[in-house]
Amino acid sequence: MIQYMPMFGIVIAFKDYKFADGIFGSAWVGFENFKFLFGTGTAWRITFNTVFMNGLFIVTGTVVALTLALLLNEI
Repeated sequence: MIQYMPMFGIVIAFKDYKFADGIFGSAWVGFENFKFLFGTGTAWRITFNTVFMNGLFIVTGTVVALTLALLLNEI
């Protein structure tokens, strides 16, 4: 149950969120926020950066783990 609690925040993506109004008081805009995001070139840059940084993290983590395992094996 607790793993689904953060998914409640996805409602903010579909609202014209104003801090003073809160989540429930802000106006519902539907997919207008997504139209704006994907209408610019920024969405593709964000996607590329996310995939690139995650790939870099996975490769670096794997290399460090294998190096550490090999060093410990030699002891």
